[in-house]
Amino acid sequence: PDTLVRRGGEGQGDLMPLSAVAASAGGAAFTALRTKAEAKPAPIDVASVPHPARQLTARSAAVVETLGGLEEELKGMESTLTRADAALGALGAGPLPVGLRSELASLHGSANKLLATRLDGLLTGDLTTAREEARGKRKALVATAEALIERTEAQI
Repeated sequence: PDTLVRRGGEGQGDLMPLSAVAASAGGAAFTALRTKAEAKPAPIDVASVPHPARQLTARSAAVVETLGGLEEELKGMESTLTRADAALGALGAGPLPVGLRSELASLHGSANKLLATRLDGLLTGDLTTAREEARGKRKALVATAEALIERTEAQI
């Protein structure tokens, strides 16, 4: 099978078999096409090629969303603990006020419950998409929760 080319170059003229173009007009058009075809294409910068957005499975999307919610809860707990740190700094070395002790105890219990039942119970091994992302996020959240629990225990 003979390759079809446009007579007169790109975008112009009728399609003709390559052998016919080579034989016509002293082969000038053929030479121009052959030279174009033999030219090496410019290398492609892979980093500049846009990647299509990755579609997550329903299960993966649910896990990623759950991790996001747990992250927000931990941020709220950290904010509460930071406020308690400031209150303790203002009190000095005296005994903890009853309300603050109660709030810290509640925070400690909530952080332990979040870690034990929600983070540790979140399975990522069966995910087909975003598995590594979910594992990394879960691992970081576990470390954050453990640090929060330790900070709370130090204050009580």
